[in-house]
Amino acid sequence: MEVDVPAAVADLSAALSSLEAAFEPLAATPLKEILANEEPAMQIDPIAQARTQILTAYLVHDLIWSK
Repeated sequence: MEVDVPAAVADLSAALSSLEAAFEPLAATPLKEILANEEPAMQIDPIAQARTQILTAYLVHDLIWSK
């Protein structure tokens, strides 16, 4: 089975662009501000804060290795 390398690279580039666009709103606000939000509707419980920090670390790790 032959793989069309240029098409695969184009697909990967499009997927990464889509991922970047999806994460752009999250990247606009520092994580520290999100976790320390004082508004009652936006407050995050300690367990959710810990999960967010762990998932952020996994995300950064995965993005480094996928590059």
